[in-house]
Amino acid sequence: MMKFISCDDEEEFTEQIKRLIADFCENHYIEYNIETYNNGYVLLKNRLDFDIAFIDIHMVPINGVNLAKEIRKHNKDCKIVFVTNFDDYHNHAFEVHAFGYITKPIDKEKFNKLLHDAVIVYNNRNEISIKLSSGLLNIDPDNILYIEYIERKTQIHTSSEIYTSTLCLRQLYYKLKMYDFAYCHKSFLINLNQIRFIKGFEIELKNSGHIPLAQKKAAQFKRDYFKFLHQED
Repeated sequence: MMKFISCDDEEEFTEQIKRLIADFCENHYIEYNIETYNNGYVLLKNRLDFDIAFIDIHMVPINGVNLAKEIRKHNKDCKIVFVTNFDDYHNHAFEVHAFGYITKPIDKEKFNKLLHDAVIVYNNRNEISIKLSSGLLNIDPDNILYIEYIERKTQIHTSSEIYTSTLCLRQLYYKLKMYDFAYCHKSFLINLNQIRFIKGFEIELKNSGHIPLAQKKAAQFKRDYFKFLHQED
């Protein structure tokens, strides 16, 4: 479970950030907990074991920079994002190893992009949790070759095993799309990192496996894949 903190002496912003985090996590099937604070000293007295913190720079009685310094003494791994009315983030970034900043008024699209990047960096592309019919699978997304919906079952294919998940393909797509997974067919999700080449309406994987590319999805899939390759350069 990811733990989030929003701290701002203006309650409207803590509540807005809380809603944005909740929407993002629910859309990506991320288990989460969010706590909001309007006073940095109260935050310091309560908990410091969070993963990602959104902190207003211009707060009273303790400002966001000093609050972040105190947090860093006890939690060196959390990702700190400054929230500010001014473009003055760079004056303080290196002092507390802040991950980034967002300006007020908060733009939802920019917020989601920043949160997406923070989640990726925090997870370090390591293990995510996926519900199986037999329990819970903790797996590095890079180790998943593709996911197939067949005979009313969602099967997760790795190089060594096949797992059956209780999640539908759509749920897994929203959970994995940030890790470069895409639909190539209504019944297949594929890890773009695992593609060797595309020929016609067939995809060859790096392990020499073959996945169908649906004709109706081919044009969009190829555009997405070429965009992915460009990002990798």
